[in-house]
Amino acid sequence: MEKLGFSWETLQEINPRLIYASSSGFGHTGPLKDAPAYDTIIQAMSGIMMETGYPDAPPVRVGTSLADLCGGVYLFSGIVSALYGREKSQRGAHVDIAMFDATLSFLEHGLMAYIATGKSPQRLGNRHPYMAPFDVFNTQDKPITICCGNDKLFSALCQALELTELVNDPRFSSNILRVQNQAYS
Repeated sequence: MEKLGFSWETLQEINPRLIYASSSGFGHTGPLKDAPAYDTIIQAMSGIMMETGYPDAPPVRVGTSLADLCGGVYLFSGIVSALYGREKSQRGAHVDIAMFDATLSFLEHGLMAYIATGKSPQRLGNRHPYMAPFDVFNTQDKPITICCGNDKLFSALCQALELTELVNDPRFSSNILRVQNQAYS
C-alpha cells in the first residue's frame, strides 16, 4: 500500500478515524523485511519446529498452517482493539502485525524456559514439559490421550484405572515429581 502512495500517515490525514491494518512476514524494518514468509519458514525460524516432533527425530512442521493463522488472528485482534479504542478516542490506529512475532508468542513454555535457563526446549512428542501423565498411549484396540495437569486429575485417573496405589506413591505425589519420574519411551 505504501508503494502505491497509501501509507498510514497519508491516509490518516484524510481520515483521522481510519483503522489501517498491515501484516508482513518479519516486520517492515530490519534485515528480513523483504524476505519471503511462507508458513513453514516462519515455523522453522520462530522455533516452533524445534519443539515439534519426537526427541530422536528431526524437527517437523505443525500439521496446520500455524504461522499463517497466528498472524491473521493477531491482526484481527488488533483491528477489533483499534475499533474499540476509536469509540473512546475518536481516533484511528495503525495495526501492524508480523507473522514471525505472532508465531514466536506461541512458544509459551519453551521461550520462557530458554529466557530463564538458557537451555533450548527439546522435542517431546506428545508429552508436556511440565505435566504428567500427558501423552498418547497405545491400548489393545486404539490409542488414547491422557492429560493430567494437576493432582486432582491424577487421582481421578488412578481411580478410573484401578491403580489407587499410585496416588500415594511418593514418586508421583506431585506434578513436579510425576514429570521427573515419568518413563520415557
